[in-house]
Amino acid sequence: MDWDTRFNIIKGICQGLHFLHGNSIIHMDLNPKTIFLDDEMEPKIASFGLSRLFGAEQTRVNTLNVVGANGYMPPEYMYRGEISAQADIYSLGLVIIETTTGEKNIPKKNEPSAREFIDEVRQKWTQEYMESVYKQLNSDQLQQVKVCIEIGLECVEIDRTRRPYMEYIIDCLSGRRPTTSSSDSYLVVQPPQLRFLSEPKRSTTRFLYLTNSTKNPVAFRLLTETPRRYLTKLPLCGIVPPNCTYTLCVTMREHVKAPPSNSNQFLTLQTRQVLSRYGEYVDKPDSVPEFLERASGKVQEVKVTVSYELPARRSIFRRKQKNQSVQREIEIIDGQNYRQVLSVDIHPMEPWILTSNQRGYACIWNYQTQAEVHCFEVSREEPGMLFDFIYSAKFIEREEWLVVGGGDGYIYVYRYDTMEEVTSVGAHDGRRPVTSLAVHPTHSLVLSASDDDLIKLWDWKNDWQCTRTFEWQNKIVTQVMFDPNDSNSFASTSLEGTVKIWNSSSGMCIITLGHPYGLHCLHYVTCDNRQLLVSGSSNGAATIWDLQTDRCVDTLKGHKNHLNALWWHPELPVLITGSADGTVQIWKFTDNTYRLESIIGFSLGSVNALGYMKTLKRIVVGCEQGIAMMEVNLP
Repeated sequence: MDWDTRFNIIKGICQGLHFLHGNSIIHMDLNPKTIFLDDEMEPKIASFGLSRLFGAEQTRVNTLNVVGANGYMPPEYMYRGEISAQADIYSLGLVIIETTTGEKNIPKKNEPSAREFIDEVRQKWTQEYMESVYKQLNSDQLQQVKVCIEIGLECVEIDRTRRPYMEYIIDCLSGRRPTTSSSDSYLVVQPPQLRFLSEPKRSTTRFLYLTNSTKNPVAFRLLTETPRRYLTKLPLCGIVPPNCTYTLCVTMREHVKAPPSNSNQFLTLQTRQVLSRYGEYVDKPDSVPEFLERASGKVQEVKVTVSYELPARRSIFRRKQKNQSVQREIEIIDGQNYRQVLSVDIHPMEPWILTSNQRGYACIWNYQTQAEVHCFEVSREEPGMLFDFIYSAKFIEREEWLVVGGGDGYIYVYRYDTMEEVTSVGAHDGRRPVTSLAVHPTHSLVLSASDDDLIKLWDWKNDWQCTRTFEWQNKIVTQVMFDPNDSNSFASTSLEGTVKIWNSSSGMCIITLGHPYGLHCLHYVTCDNRQLLVSGSSNGAATIWDLQTDRCVDTLKGHKNHLNALWWHPELPVLITGSADGTVQIWKFTDNTYRLESIIGFSLGSVNALGYMKTLKRIVVGCEQGIAMMEVNLP
């Protein structure tokens, strides 16, 4: 086929898929065999046997077998059974690439993905190669080829949140919008359009992804002419490190009445490279505005369209299924009971998130039904007494309990089906708050720590007797955690700046690891057959300790305020850090080192706690102003 025919086929397929998504139809099996050509070479999308009918903004988990054409199924569907409109975008990208290049995507029998084909196209189809293949084309046609390659590669991003919308794809193919991969741009900005729901009395959060592929940090500022429309405080300022993606959360306020769907505004993103060789230095978001104003002549501006859309219509075919979950890639849980969060725990079997907060409440949220299960104030039965700052709450699934460390120094135990109190224990003297709890993974043991400099071990099968006390002088113990590989050992951190490893039977401290700053959190990590321990300090750095040599093997510096939470992702070689600077950072372990891959700014204040939803492979982030649930997708 000549190029004009190929290009018209690509545009026709995109228009057909746009029509389907506009009518809440997800095709789920888009590939060359399901696209027919008539006598005029007009494409017709067919074969709707696997299609689904639900809103384009929604995601489902398919509890049945994963079915589709090998080589065209996106990774989130192929490996996790997750269905969304972005699955069609992935398949579309492959069809666009095949039609543009004339090369076939033929997956191997034992590997149903298209990663090898995608990587080959990404490396081979440079500007020079396009010109050599399509020698007969003029400059406008060569630009069309380039746009199709770029759009196709954007569509097959592993992280589905970075795949473009159909409107953007059609605009790019029609020449109405430049592609985002321009070589002279400091940051790649996706999506180019933020679509907020026009439903009144409902806030909406959308996410803007800023990718820095340069060798220098890039400072940015996001501005708006209508700040009152947004719950997120604009301008948002920050710094994107080299080869890193920064995710911005932008939340639109609740509307008294729905704005018109054709009411378009813009957000303006200002960017500027930070060139250290010229003595330029920006270390904190607060210093970004002054830096940009000083270098106004070298500041780039990108306009991000803001538009409104009606909520996805309800379908008569939607049915709730057991273990079915409707989630966005990043979802915000807001409300009075889910602010000032201090701890997060995830039930291993039920779809529940347990949180505790500074107001003295412990709450259980069902992330499948998007509803509160229980929320109660933790207090002793004395009239008029309120206890704030519940630093820690944990599930004990074996007993169908939850255990809460009170601000009054008591440990409270409740049945989580009825919320009846099982017992309460005066754990720490002097009405000192319980700063951390840890539940043993196999034994009937609970650790408690307090700012009275003591750690205590409790046996619930022995009527909650204290079986051992571990003394730590002078400074507050901030966190305790059982060793997942040694049932007779646990670790603790303190504001005095040390990590200690304890033998729970003897009560002896067997290892002390020194640190110049106060420590707020810790987490065990098993990587490359080595057991490591990560501690988070008040200077914003994460220190990685090798427990075989008792030495520091790496220090990760990225946050601008103290670290409050750490988590090692069990399915990926990824360390996740949360800080009082309001960001989560994702560090990828590769070639025996950690590299900062991504920064997420939730605009929810200090990040205080992290948890892991094993069934959905999502991270839960407890913040000062709400809770966020997010996927971690890395190539």
